[in-house]
Formats: sequence, C-alpha cells, structure tokens
Amino acid sequence: MKLSCSTLVFTLAQCPTLVDNLDAIKALGFEAVDIAAFPDWQNVSPTQVVSDDAYVDRCVEEIITSGLEVSSINCRLSREICVLGDDEYEIFWGELKAMFVFADKIGCPNITIPPGGKNKIEDHQQALELIGQRASAIGALGRKYGITLSHEVHEGSILEDLEAGFWLMDRTFPNIGITYDPSHYVMQGISLLETKEIVSYSHNVHIRNARQGAMQAGMDDGEISLEEFVGMLGDSSYNGYVSIEYFNGFDGGCANIIKIREELISLGIAP
Repeated sequence: MKLSCSTLVFTLAQCPTLVDNLDAIKALGFEAVDIAAFPDWQNVSPTQVVSDDAYVDRCVEEIITSGLEVSSINCRLSREICVLGDDEYEIFWGELKAMFVFADKIGCPNITIPPGGKNKIEDHQQALELIGQRASAIGALGRKYGITLSHEVHEGSILEDLEAGFWLMDRTFPNIGITYDPSHYVMQGISLLETKEIVSYSHNVHIRNARQGAMQAGMDDGEISLEEFVGMLGDSSYNGYVSIEYFNGFDGGCANIIKIREELISLGIAP
C-alpha cells in the first residue's frame, strides 16, 4: 500500500490553480495525488476534459511535470451511471470514455465516480439494477486501459447502506468496485468492524478521521482507529493507494493531514 493525498485538502482560495495544488501536496511530503474533478469545485474541470483537447494537454503536462504519481481521479460527470434513458446514458458513456483516455495519459490506475444521490433518485433498487446491467461493458472499457472504476460509498448516496453495497458488488465486482472510505460509515454510527467484509471489493481507498454525526473530525476527537483500519486493509489483501481526503478547508493548517500521514507510515504504508 502507498500513501496519496487528495487535491480536495486545499481550497481554491488556498491553491487557485492545479499547479499550486500539486506543489502544495509535494511540499507536504507526498509522492502521489488523488485528483478531484468536479464541476465548479476544484482544479480540474471534467466538462473541459470531455470537450477541450488543449485543456487536457495542459493538465497532462502539469501533472506529469509535477513528478507526482496519480492514484485516482475522483470525478462527477454531467450524468450519473444510473441515469434513465438510452440517450442520457450515451452522454454518460461518452464522458466516461473521455475520462479513461485522460486517466491513461497521466498513468492513473483508478477512476472514482458517485453511484447516484438518494435524494435525486426515486427508485433506488432500479438504479442499482441499472448499474449492474451496465457493469460488464464498463469493465471491458477499464481492461482496455488497465484502469479500474469504483463507486465511493458516500453518505447520502444509494450505496450508503452496507446491504446495498454488498448487493451491488455481488453483481458488478471486479468490473466496478468501491472506493472504501470509512468516514461515510462511521458518521452514520456504523463501526469499522461492521464494514470489514466490504473492504475486499475496494479498487481505491480514501481516509480521514470522522465520528458519529460528522463526516470530518480531527485526530484528537475522531473515532476511526487507524491501526484497525490498516489491519482491515491488510486482511483483505488490498495493495493499492490510500489517499488522505479532508475537504472544504477543514484542516486548513494541515495538522491532521500530517498526523494521519505519519501514523499510516508508522503502520507500514509506504510514503
């Protein structure tokens, strides 16, 4: 396993450009970066990745020049994977293919996308079934590039419940896996131990501390045991990146990022 750091740890006010962000992550001592690509939020625009070749070329040059490995692209496209209608799904499919091409150019092994928000989807089971039906073609696309696709099991999504995650993974893994982030479970009052069995479906991993009722918490008041967390990853034979992902300026001084980084290194994760 190897450490990474998400570009979300710095706000646009702190790091207005992609280069600023990459330089700041390197200054913290990281060798790998998890790149966030959300519309109107962070340093990489998925809309422009899909539509603007010159923009893609510039981003690729900046990322490669940084010398950082890329652990994942954490992105939201204009359509969800479970969107209804063939025409709408074709838009998603075209955008996803463009993201795979971009990921291939920067040597990125994983793309993480949301599975769909609960409050935006009327029939959650239908959405899960659609993802299941579409997984095979997505898996074939991933194998073409040697890149995995995973869903972040985000609180508020159709995969926030462990049962939904197991149901879907039984039908999609390894074509589609999960990006395991225990904070989304712990904030719901679900213990690390209760999530142990779903870790084996992980293509990617995020970490920050959290507590019941709070998706983000400091190392002094969080409820996640990093020793237990690393042990669970090892028990499931996970051997990929572990990306630290505080966001929205929660850890503006980076004290918690540094604490997590040093503790994970002490537990055997490569820097």
